[in-house]
Amino acid sequence: MGELSDETTREVRTQYENYPYPERKPADEARRLCKPVLASLEVMNHYCFKGRRDFREGFSALVAGGGTGDATIWLAEQLKGTDARIVHLDISAASTDIAKARAEVRGLANITWVHGSLLEAPQMDLGTFDYVNCNGVLHHLVDPPAGLAALRAVLADDGCMGIMVYGQYGRTGVYQMQRLMRLINAAGDDRQQMVDNTRAVLKDLPAANWFKRGEDLFDDHIEPSGIGLYDLLLHSQDRAYTVEQLYELLGSSGLHVVKFIALSRVHYKPEYFLTDTALLERIAAMGLPRQQAVGELLSGQIIKHSCFVSPLTDTVADIDDDENIPLFTPEVREGFRGILDRPTWSIQAPPLPPLSIKPGKFARAAFTLMDGTRSIGRIVAQVREQFSNGPTVEEILVQFTTVFEALREWGDVVVLRHPDSGQLLRPEIR
Repeated sequence: MGELSDETTREVRTQYENYPYPERKPADEARRLCKPVLASLEVMNHYCFKGRRDFREGFSALVAGGGTGDATIWLAEQLKGTDARIVHLDISAASTDIAKARAEVRGLANITWVHGSLLEAPQMDLGTFDYVNCNGVLHHLVDPPAGLAALRAVLADDGCMGIMVYGQYGRTGVYQMQRLMRLINAAGDDRQQMVDNTRAVLKDLPAANWFKRGEDLFDDHIEPSGIGLYDLLLHSQDRAYTVEQLYELLGSSGLHVVKFIALSRVHYKPEYFLTDTALLERIAAMGLPRQQAVGELLSGQIIKHSCFVSPLTDTVADIDDDENIPLFTPEVREGFRGILDRPTWSIQAPPLPPLSIKPGKFARAAFTLMDGTRSIGRIVAQVREQFSNGPTVEEILVQFTTVFEALREWGDVVVLRHPDSGQLLRPEIR
């Protein structure tokens, strides 16, 4: 990697050489696998490739600012046994070394490791990628639009990205704390002294302090190593976006929001907070970005904007296509089947809001038949055979679609794929 000319960028690199983030211990790979949603192939396929992407041949992914490797490792696990090209690009050698060690524990040999800045990606002769993951990186750049433009330059025209940038309103207290610590910490303090000073301040924060008021939204600062605390409260280059500013940032590179991930999705919806019908009708007449801006301000809890984005505007799998195959995502596949025979499906999965669904008898029968191989059309036909009173196709589809869309919108526990995509590999990964 060439020498970085910007002093702030050099400081960011130095920070992550000293404090690789997020903190990960390679030995933990023997007992757990992190599965970030933006790197889930089944969810990605549903939202970005109409459920039609065959990941078994010729798929390419760039993890830009891959850090200690969560997205890289999850992609590599899912794509084991394929000819997929996975490139992990990061400015920090120390962070990459941790990601490499994690891959070694898992026996993953399908990753190319590149030391460098994502700003340099178009000049690295890496080729183009079907998918680019950039989680928590753009907001640490001096020029985020330039960083996004660099990623767009190596993205295939029919590809997609998984993007995360910080949310402004949910991090209000964070930025007040960052300002406070810049006032307190002296220019000559080393990183450990800055961490110690911050811990001393946190211990005595008054209840009216804005970070104290919203402290439950964060957990990085309570980790004993100080790595998360430094990243959260002492970062040298850190900015955040409102949802409207995010749309502007993406628009500068010709990208469109496809879908926000489920962990924060309800917080963009005014109807989740408001009950006044006339007011909701007024808001519904607004464009989607403005509706989501209203939801963001009502919520006050969005600390991250995480979403799939694409140069295209028509990328989501269609539930009205009866050739599509409905399936549970790997994270919930076995656990969800345990509640299918109950009259009410009640799910508690913090930080998602509780969900309670009373499926009709046709929907329950249809979900029981969902095995990841049957198409919607085949499921409907088999449900009709189960009932002597002969429900119509429309009656079954109404019940099934209502429940399916409620589950998908709540938590992406169900998605669609087209049979042309082929079966994704290693569904048993835990």
